[in-house]
Amino acid sequence: AKPDEDLKSLGSQSTGVSSGSGVSDEQALNMVAALLEYNKLTTREGFEQFDLDKDGRISLDDLLGSVVQLQLDLSPGGVQRLHKSMATNEFVSVEEWVTALAKANPDSVLQSLGLANKDDKSAAADKAAAEQGKDEDGDAAAKEAAAVKIQARARGMSSRKM
Repeated sequence: AKPDEDLKSLGSQSTGVSSGSGVSDEQALNMVAALLEYNKLTTREGFEQFDLDKDGRISLDDLLGSVVQLQLDLSPGGVQRLHKSMATNEFVSVEEWVTALAKANPDSVLQSLGLANKDDKSAAADKAAAEQGKDEDGDAAAKEAAAVKIQARARGMSSRKM
């Protein structure tokens, strides 16, 4: 996504911040990294997207707002832990953001959603199976639902310059 475009959500069917707390800090970081990779953003461009008030740093409110808008399935406590794990004070700097995301594994999230494949051969097989209405697991409807979720535009982001 270019700075003037909306980010595409990787979120679940939730409205953003969830009531569950089953996501580890590592998984939360992987979700953010996957979102950036899916939207073809560098970590620095991602920082600009998550810095909602455009003050050059990511506050807890910026991170919570982004999670809600992008429908990431993270609990308020999970967002708070993620923010605390990245920030040396009450704000996340660009350097802290880049350092934290360098440790992330976005492929684990993208693969779990059926959006990343190990090689072109499996990608071609998945595409062919999807066109026939079934995949290797017989779960084409779930993959299609995940794709629809991914393509959903994050609400409210288009009104902001990014």
